This record gives sequence, C-alpha cells and structure tokens, in this order.
Amino acid sequence: MNVRLLVLGLLQRQPMHGYELRRVAVESRIESWSGILPGSIYHALKKLEQEGLVAPAKARRGAERPRAVYSITAAGRRALSGLVREALSQPIRPFPTDLYGGLVYLDALPDDEVPEIMERQIAALEAGIAAWTSAKVKKAPLAPETEALFDSGIEHMRVDLRVLQRLRGRKPSRSRK
Repeated sequence: MNVRLLVLGLLQRQPMHGYELRRVAVESRIESWSGILPGSIYHALKKLEQEGLVAPAKARRGAERPRAVYSITAAGRRALSGLVREALSQPIRPFPTDLYGGLVYLDALPDDEVPEIMERQIAALEAGIAAWTSAKVKKAPLAPETEALFDSGIEHMRVDLRVLQRLRGRKPSRSRK
C-alpha cells in the first residue's frame, strides 16, 4: 500500500492530526500487512500539505501544544480516487514470494538449521492468525469490506501455515547437478 493512499483515505473519513493518523496505523498493525512504517505518516502528511492535497483545518489544544488537524482538500479527493484506481489496477500477487523462494531452495541450508526455521515460521503464523482473529472480534462490528479483508488475511496465513506444516520434519531434497 502507498502511504499517500493511507493518509488521504483516513482523512477522507474524518479530519485528524498527525498523531491520530499514526495511532490508527499502529493500532491496525499496518506495518505487518502493508509495509508502511507508522513514522512515515508525518513525512507524507507534510508532503501532501505542500502539494495542496490536505490542509490544516484547525488546531486542537492539548496538554502540551496545539496540534494541526488536517482535512482532505478537493484536490486530495481527486488524488485519492486516482490512487484507489491505480491500486485496484495492479496485478494481484497471490504468493508470498519470499517464503516460497526460501522453501524452494531449502536445500541450501544445513539440515540441522531447517527445523528451527520452520518451527519459528509456524509459530509466527499461528501468532498472526490469533492476533488477526482477536483484532477482528475487538473491532466488530466491521464494515463489510473490512471484514472481508480480515477474513482474507487470516485465510492466507492459514494456507501458508498448512504448507509449512506439510513440509515440517521433511529433509530438504538436495539439488541435482
């Protein structure tokens, strides 16, 4: 996901200050499913402001200092539409390429290293499934699109978990010359 898409999309829903945007990103564990680092939101927000896609609407007084609350502009709404069109036009990558690439060439690792790596990946997927399932329940009721995305993410993790469980304990096939 593009950080610009994220910021403009959130501001389309409601005006927010930078800290709120970052908090939403952290709470949704955005880094784990989008590759966006929560800290990059501030930089994107400033850049979007310079481009006229967002504007400070007002300042909220807090305990320490006033914070600018940003709103999306008309130009920002047009840009968001373009970003959504672009995102939905990209080819879908149905495979976790790093995982599959590693599994294909498992024979490059010493045999005694493989079980630990497999168990670590299995544990990570089990924890991910539990976290996503818990988050889905906590956030209920969800918009149908959001619920579908949660279900899709959970199912993708379950499929990868089944692949790893199927290969668990097997010795890697050594490449033939």
